[in-house]
Amino acid sequence: MEDRKILTIDVESLYQEVRDQANKGKTEDQIRYCELLYKIKPYYQNWYNSWLKDLELTPFYKMNSRI
Repeated sequence: MEDRKILTIDVESLYQEVRDQANKGKTEDQIRYCELLYKIKPYYQNWYNSWLKDLELTPFYKMNSRI
């Protein structure tokens, strides 16, 4: 990087490639994967939230805590 410009990557061609991929839309596999994630989301949220149920957290730095 020099003068806030990246020298090792052609940024404009990278942006164009990203735009091209985004314009293609989702594939059938990606759509099915998204649907699966939405179906299982409540289950893994409950699982992770159960970890916090009886947990007492003591902040390391008092200035960063909400206490």
